[in-house]
Amino acid sequence: MTKPFLLEIGTEEIPDWMIPPALEDMRRRFEALLAEHRLGGQVSWVDATPRRLVLRADGLLARQPTRTEEILGPPESAGEPAVEGFARKWGVRREALRIVETPKGRYYCLRRKVPGERTVDVLARVLPGFILDIPWPKTMYWTTKQGPRFIRPIP
Repeated sequence: MTKPFLLEIGTEEIPDWMIPPALEDMRRRFEALLAEHRLGGQVSWVDATPRRLVLRADGLLARQPTRTEEILGPPESAGEPAVEGFARKWGVRREALRIVETPKGRYYCLRRKVPGERTVDVLARVLPGFILDIPWPKTMYWTTKQGPRFIRPIP
């Protein structure tokens, strides 16, 4: 099941000449964000007024797909205590490990399935940084010089 997504950033008035580059950057970076976090979908449009930046994406997955990851452990020559420790660290039995050939030699490896996160949780985590990373020719300090910076205050 796919879902639409709308991001609307309300601000104080932004100079009109700064808006088109910001929108293009939002489009490009949000497409990269969707790919990086395996959320599916694509940006369908971006638009703005002097007090609003808007991005719409369609086809986002409700959850990231489950993925399989391989975790490389100790080399085959490391001995039983190292192999047992590696298995214990990942909460599996020693029998769940297999040996794989790598350019460095033969290593124990754990293959496990990692369930995907809910899209809403991923977006809640990454969107604040995404918004603050929109490049502007000139930004304002909100609290201190180390605090968040943006073109105008976000009410």
